[in-house]
Amino acid sequence: MQREDYPYAYVTVEGPVSIGLVTRELRVEIAARYLGAEQGAAYVDENPDGDDIMIRLEARRWRTANFAKLG
Repeated sequence: MQREDYPYAYVTVEGPVSIGLVTRELRVEIAARYLGAEQGAAYVDENPDGDDIMIRLEARRWRTANFAKLG
């Protein structure tokens, strides 16, 4: 997250990253968060998976700055 207009703010996150394939079950789980269980499953069925991958970041260190707090 970064806001380039005043008041400036940003967040950076550091940690190990893993890359893996996305299963149909995971695609349904993610779609269901936004569309509900039935529509999430329907969305996945109507949009067959291709070469989907998942990049997962294990957050170990955060840095934040929010210049709005300075007044």
